[in-house]
Amino acid sequence: GGGGGGSTGVTGLTLAKSGFTWTLRTSGFGATSILNLVTNNSTYIASGNSGTLMSSTDNITWTLRTTGFGTTNINSSTYFNNEYLIGGSATTVSWTLRTSGFGSSTILGVIYGNGYFVASVTSTGHLRASTDEIAWSLRTSVGVGPFTDGESGIYDGTNYFINGASVNSGALITSTDTIHWFLRTSGFGTSWIGSISYGSGETEKYIIAGQGARLSSSTNSIQWTIRTSGFGTSSIFSSTYDGTDYWIGGYNVLRESTDGISWITRTTGVANIFWLKINYANSLYVLTGTSGNIVSSTSGIVTGK
Repeated sequence: GGGGGGSTGVTGLTLAKSGFTWTLRTSGFGATSILNLVTNNSTYIASGNSGTLMSSTDNITWTLRTTGFGTTNINSSTYFNNEYLIGGSATTVSWTLRTSGFGSSTILGVIYGNGYFVASVTSTGHLRASTDEIAWSLRTSVGVGPFTDGESGIYDGTNYFINGASVNSGALITSTDTIHWFLRTSGFGTSWIGSISYGSGETEKYIIAGQGARLSSSTNSIQWTIRTSGFGTSSIFSSTYDGTDYWIGGYNVLRESTDGISWITRTTGVANIFWLKINYANSLYVLTGTSGNIVSSTSGIVTGK
């Protein structure tokens, strides 16, 4: 899930199993914000401000990589079919610059599904799609933009979802083919949607979360029901689904739900952190947050139904 409006950066990583015994790790990012986290289940790639990118196979030791971005922020990342994409790559070590066709516009989101990469940009609301990461075709996105980062966009096996932030706040668009896009009524009004997650095994199969603690769930991605997030007035920046439970994160708050309706607060042991990314792979929950932290855990009881 991503940070709505893009106003807050990430400078730390967190790993956990549901027992919430947390160990502080050294990320190597210093005070640099970490905006993205992606994994192929064996290697994690963390990237962010000033063109910084690190890789790790154990989430403990992180190696600095050269991306070719210079001091330009890396705002999005994704992985599929043995390739990581932050603008085009073939490995986690060597990165190839691609021409997106977006000109000087900032690319804030990249998602993958059914043979297509879909990239979205700030300000204009433009989308481009590609099957090979090299040639990108302009798509019409029903005028919604700018968009939050790629973790906010998802593909559920049938539909692509991208949520808008800042301009046309609360906007959610969907497509089955990356060509024809449809605006959904999210009920968020002027509040931005910071993240969207899909739980295939749930009755409430979709959750959206964002500004001012807003949280809604849906069985079909069309009709949405407002839920109580327990965040007070604090915004929710991230979410994920681990195959059993939903997770949402914000400033100093991490919450878990088995149904997308009732939520339980979890304690990470790290204070003054914006949790802007939640990643789940290989029975590990990976959160990225501010202050350059990496916190990991493999202990505890995994919650479930």
